[in-house]
Order: sequence, then C-alpha cells, then structure tokens
Amino acid sequence: MDAQSQKASCVSPGLQTHTATDLMAWVSERLLAHEDWRRDLPLLAAPDVQADAVDGMRKRLAELLDDPTLLARYRAAMDGQAVGRMVPSLPYIDGIPVDGGLRVRLTTARAVLEVGEDAVTLSAAGSTFEFAPEAEAVLRPLVDGRTVDLAALAETAGLALEDVVGLVHELVAGQAATVGAVTAQLALGTYRCRAIPEAAVRAAASGAQWIDTAPNYATGQAQTLLAPALAAHPSLRIATKAGYFTAATGADAVNAGVLTEDQAVVGHSLTPDYVRGQMGRNRAQLGRERLDLVLLHNPERAHPGDRLALHRAMREAFVILEEAVAAGHVAGYGIATWAGLEEEAFTVRELLALAAEAAGGRHHLVAVQMPVSLVMMTPIAQALHGRGPLPAAAGAGLRVMASAPLHGGEPPGIVDQELADLIRPGLTPAQACVLAVASSPGVTDVLLATSGASHWSQAADAVAHPSLTAAKLREITGVLTSP
Repeated sequence: MDAQSQKASCVSPGLQTHTATDLMAWVSERLLAHEDWRRDLPLLAAPDVQADAVDGMRKRLAELLDDPTLLARYRAAMDGQAVGRMVPSLPYIDGIPVDGGLRVRLTTARAVLEVGEDAVTLSAAGSTFEFAPEAEAVLRPLVDGRTVDLAALAETAGLALEDVVGLVHELVAGQAATVGAVTAQLALGTYRCRAIPEAAVRAAASGAQWIDTAPNYATGQAQTLLAPALAAHPSLRIATKAGYFTAATGADAVNAGVLTEDQAVVGHSLTPDYVRGQMGRNRAQLGRERLDLVLLHNPERAHPGDRLALHRAMREAFVILEEAVAAGHVAGYGIATWAGLEEEAFTVRELLALAAEAAGGRHHLVAVQMPVSLVMMTPIAQALHGRGPLPAAAGAGLRVMASAPLHGGEPPGIVDQELADLIRPGLTPAQACVLAVASSPGVTDVLLATSGASHWSQAADAVAHPSLTAAKLREITGVLTSP
C-alpha cells in the first residue's frame, strides 16, 4: 500500500475568486497530454501548414470546452490541491507508532477521492496519493471529514494495523493528515445566530467543514438563509434536523396530510410521514440534492418518560432515514439531543442497536450531537474515566458534535481569567472554554453560533492550539467541582 505523491502548487477555491484565465491555465495543462499540443509551432512553415496547425489546436481546445462537466472537473481539481491547515502531529513528526488508539484526520476540508479498478487516488493538501484499492475503506471516512482511531480504520478496512499506519504515515509526510491527540474542529452553529449568511461565508473562509442548522432556527428561515453560501461553497458539509417545526410549517404539514392538527400543535414530531416530508423541505430550502447529515432533533421530546414508546418511534424514524440514504438523498444520520443521553432516555449502544434494526443490518447512523461545556461537564468527567456517551460514540466511530460550548452565549461566570490561565496561559475565558470542549475525549466538532468576526477568529485560534491532556482536563474538572 505504498503511495506516490506529487506536490502541486495551486490556489484554494475556498473564497478565492477564479477567472476564465485561471480555467484556461488549468485547461492548458490538460492539453499537454496531447502530442499535437507539445509539438513545436510551425513558425517558418508555409501559410497553409500554419493554418492546419492552428485548426488542429482549435478543435482540440473546442473538445475540452464543449464538455458540460468542465467547471465541475476544474472545481474538483482545485479542491484536491487546496493547501491544508498545517497541524503538527506532535510528538510523531519522525514516525507514527503502531498504536490503534491514535486518532487521525485530514488537514483539509476539500480532499477528493477517485476510485479506479486498480487503484484509489487521493488529492489533498496540494498532493496526490495513489494507493491499492483496499485503501478506499481507510480513506473514505477521512475524506468525509471524520477524526478516526487507527484501530477503527483497520477494523473497517479489514487490514492489519501496521498497513494502516504505513498509509497514514504517507499522508502525514505529505502534510495532508495529522495524528495524535487531535483537537476537535470548529463548526458553525446557527441556533441564535443573528447574521447567518455572513457567518456562513466567514466559516467557509476559515476552512470550517461543517455548518449545523435546523428547520425551526431563525423563525424557520435559517436554511433558506444558508442556501447561497452552500451553493457558493459546495465542499461545505451541512447537518440539519427533523423534529421541531414552526407554526407555519406545522400548518403546511396538516394541509399536506403529514400531521394531524393535534400533532401540529405540539410543534415536534418523529412520525415517519413528517420525517420524510421534512427531509424534502430541508433539501429544497438548503438547495442541496443530498444532505450530508440529518439528525433527529431532541427525540426525547417525543415520548417523555416512556422509553419503549420513544425507542419504537426512533426506530421507525431511522427506517425513513435509511430509505433516504438508499435513495441518495442523505449521506448519514444521527440524533441531536439536549438531555436524552444525560437522562438515559437512550444510550449510544441503544441508538446503534435501533439503527441496525431499522436497516436490517449495516446502518448509516454516523453522528450524535450533545451539549458539552464547562457548565454541562458531566460528559467530560465521565469520558476521563472511560464511561459515558463520549467514549461510547468514539469507540463506534461516530462523529460527536459538541453544542453550546459557551453554554448558550458568553463564557460561563465560573470561568474567569485565572481559570483560563490554568487551562492554557494567554487565552481569554471564552477561548479557554472552547479549547477545553475541543480537547474532550471523543469530541470531533465544536459548534459555535456567532455572528461576530472577532469571536469566530478567537475561537479558531483556540482550537488551533494543541489539545489539552487528560491530566489537565482532570485538573480543570477538579477545580470546578471543588467546594
């Protein structure tokens, strides 16, 4: 599974503008594959010979320009050549040990994976890597933006851990991946975000991979407000939800026969017809034919106090989500909860079992979203002892999106500058809170809902810091729980 990599120098298409001149420069590189474009020009030949040469070049160029997929191919090429955000794989700069507990992620959000009969090719961070076909199962979750244990990659691909380590070493050497105690990535949350379009553009500019939203956010307008940014940045991944709805959406659902009037009054539903219909509305409002992630929104709201009824409703909703995956309308699904995991309305193990039952085997439940902060720090404290939802989700290879890292707004009052300096000297209290959540075992993404450029920049700077050690997190939780 050796890789051959070739460095490329090209600009990233994130917020970089691209002109027809840029396109033609790329086209000219494609034309070099044809012998007639590599020949010397007949500058001293007769006029008819010169005319024939020009006509041949024109025809070859016209063939390329007539390709309706030309701009899509150009965008994919630029995505693969986008330079990654440099994150040192401390302390594994000189080599990666054969340790299944180490975690790996790509340094760029815009990697491109091409699968052929004899090889798979990864274009990422300005390099091209070629591997044997069996490497696809290792690379696919990384290209999807996940942070994964080496052992989980080996198990998924059915490969020896040593082979996976060798592959990852090639990516790290090419600055396309980072390994170690990886700090979670910053993602844009849109709950209570006052300037959604501007925030989305800013997140894309910073290299964020994910935006999280819901059909009831911004009084039902959040998804429509996000659509232009998603259209401009196809590499941005979108996580949306089904569960809560506005009064207007409820009325539309009643008129469509999807909900009864009694169900609409509640403002929340997991019924199969509603979930199916809401996914269609989500796709239309977001302008995406295929949604990256659909989360059942606070499913514990459906049947409070009745676990059997709740699990039955969730399983039925998962069936609809599996159907959407099969139809190509959804890539994966999960749950977004506020209290369901903490109150044990369901566990991660039960979620996985319900998804397997719904799918009849291999399922597509890939993520959980839950509050993690220095106020709601029970998940952190549990994870430090190997218990609770965070290690359970990480062990299953699930994406874990931490919501409310600042507990709904400004830094919690319990986090003053003294505690911030204990967490990491030089950080503000808000930055310290974000870094602590981003360092929590199992967390892959930290959702920050902010409209301010300075707030986003400061949070991005915080997650760029090396991850806090488990010992430091224990010290922090000890300080916060002491009398």
